Amino acid sequence: MRHMRLKHGTVDLNSRRRQNVLEVSEDQVDDPDIPEHRVSNSSRSDTSQLVQTQSCRLNAVARPIQSNLITRYMPKPVGVSRKYFPFNVVEDREFIKLISMLNSGYTLPSRKILTTSLLPVMYNEVYEKVRNDINSNARYHYIDNNCILKTYLLSCFKYSVSHTSQNLKNELIRVVSEWGLQNKIAACTSDNASNITGAILLCNWRHIGCFAHSLNLAVQHALKEVQDIRDKVKGIVGHFKRSSQAAAKLKLRQEQLEYSSTLNVIQDVVTRWNSTYEMFERILHLKTPLSSALSESNYDVHLNVSDWQIISNTCDILKRFKEITIEISSEKSVSISKVVVLSKALINYCGQLKNKYPGSSVTTKFIDVLTNQVVSRFEKYEWNILYAEAVILDPRFKNHGFLNNSAFIEGKKSLVNKARDIQLGSENHTSVATMPSTSHDSIWNDFDTEVQSLVQKPSISRTADPLLW
Repeated sequence: MRHMRLKHGTVDLNSRRRQNVLEVSEDQVDDPDIPEHRVSNSSRSDTSQLVQTQSCRLNAVARPIQSNLITRYMPKPVGVSRKYFPFNVVEDREFIKLISMLNSGYTLPSRKILTTSLLPVMYNEVYEKVRNDINSNARYHYIDNNCILKTYLLSCFKYSVSHTSQNLKNELIRVVSEWGLQNKIAACTSDNASNITGAILLCNWRHIGCFAHSLNLAVQHALKEVQDIRDKVKGIVGHFKRSSQAAAKLKLRQEQLEYSSTLNVIQDVVTRWNSTYEMFERILHLKTPLSSALSESNYDVHLNVSDWQIISNTCDILKRFKEITIEISSEKSVSISKVVVLSKALINYCGQLKNKYPGSSVTTKFIDVLTNQVVSRFEKYEWNILYAEAVILDPRFKNHGFLNNSAFIEGKKSLVNKARDIQLGSENHTSVATMPSTSHDSIWNDFDTEVQSLVQKPSISRTADPLLW
């Protein structure tokens, strides 16, 4: 090429370059396997000009549309998605270079435009969508027309005022009023702290305690019985977290023992559910390489045989509690009807543990405290009419989730009375609900038979969705 430019300057290199490019006419675009000899030389220059012209026109139309889509998408990964990238990612040189390689005709918006223009627009769009959904369904958590459980976070803000019940009540009322949900709150779920439960009661809303939070409190009370070993393990974990040399030795020992993957120790955090179980489980899994790495370090606290046995027993016991915490914490499935069933399962499970670990007095005391906590906190749930009705109406459970049959009977009576109230109207509710049946020949015979049939029908699979039943 250099020789042609220097010695033969009259030769048009651009025309030669165009002739070497295979151009395909518009009617051949769907047939990429057309050989080169089928395109006549006489039509190449015309076809090349046509394709270039059409390409320019397409780019002129496509690039603004594509650029607009990219610009609208930018706030999503930056500020809204779970990745939570910082806003200054649009100013990062490598990120700018990547976008340029993907689309050289696109210019990233500045950080100021992103925060002051794009993000507010997206917020307003989502705000209107959520408001419309809530106005049509009147719930934070609700079931849509397709029987799918929906959840919205309506507000999240820093609150620096004293967290008294009255102050929290004022904020709850403010948020509810802002979204137009006055007199539409069916129930409110929170932890068991007195200030938030008091605030909910001041709002005159029905309060439902968080089952997972109560479960965690029961476990935390029982863990006090193994506090000495817990402190030992936390100290060992802290040593490997602080010392890079100790962490490197632990990794090396795992590699030498041919562990499938090298793992780090997990630290216990009081406010994080199941974290003690996860700490014990991980250190038990790393027992051999961790003991070897500890023996070569300057850390003078070690776990003896009895300690390892108690850690193993505790993990074995708490495995079910972690399973239940995960099960009940889902936002995509119905959970209130599981509370009574899981309470029954926990009480039965704790009863089976009493004679399972006879060789350890520490473990025996741990089981006793755990059992007392579980029974005192969860035995009452089936007597709560709201929970009882939820279990009976759930086609997965019906009457199978109750420890006491009397609790089932009371829940069934409540459902029948409410159904009759819907049928006859509120003015007849008192007389129908309280009047004892004097005859088997009644207008309610068909209705009572239908209710009994519902209970007697086979339950659906435990993993099935009751909303789609």
